[in-house]
Amino acid sequence: MVALVTGAYKGLGLALCYQLAMNGYKVVLTARTQENADEATQLLVLKGANEIFPKELDVTNESQLTEMAKWAKQTFGKLDLIINNAGINPKDYPDKSKMAKAFYLNELDPQELFQVIHINSIAPLLVTKHFRSLLNLAINQL
Repeated sequence: MVALVTGAYKGLGLALCYQLAMNGYKVVLTARTQENADEATQLLVLKGANEIFPKELDVTNESQLTEMAKWAKQTFGKLDLIINNAGINPKDYPDKSKMAKAFYLNELDPQELFQVIHINSIAPLLVTKHFRSLLNLAINQL
């Protein structure tokens, strides 16, 4: 079984990768940087998780999604599970003035808001668009 988890270098995504790996999945752990993906993988390996595949992935970048889907097909032949965990919350921005531009109506900056919408709402659809055929391969193997 193979799972792809986006936004998996910390928090819920990291915990999901751990649980999946401990339950027999090969896990593609993605993060915006390869460094974050590698660090998260090292942590999971230290906790006894195996078969973790760290990959850099910006879920808003369709060329990266295309390349990742090709890699996954060549490496695994299919995907059994996709967890679209990547997301941002403006309230967590260290720069509160930037947060206000995406969160408060009086200070709203359309570009900041679009970034939040793009990552939280559009990107999961893009991920599904690029990996759906790999899910279909898994279904056809049942």
